[in-house]
Amino acid sequence: MLFGLTTVILLAAISWLYLFSIYEVRFEVENLDGAVTVSCIPVNSLGKRVPFRNLKCSYYFTTGEERISQIARSESTISFKLSADTGSAIKLKAITDLNVFPSVIEIQ
Repeated sequence: MLFGLTTVILLAAISWLYLFSIYEVRFEVENLDGAVTVSCIPVNSLGKRVPFRNLKCSYYFTTGEERISQIARSESTISFKLSADTGSAIKLKAITDLNVFPSVIEIQ
């Protein structure tokens, strides 16, 4: 009985440390015919998405705001449409609770 309880506690601790803890934040950018979606994804120690956890992420445009229309924001993603003109690149600053410094994302 004691061996089984110890095994369960050990497995729970290991799974928390390696599967459910956030080690890194990755940003994915999808650009489909001018419709851009930027997602904030928490990553565990195995390099996979952390199950059952989400991050709150704030996005701020630093350059290229004149090329953007129809902005839609959610807790961890931002979606917008780009205009047809090929002006300057769009730069976003992404800030989460876990980042010490903001991440800069550049979209052409």
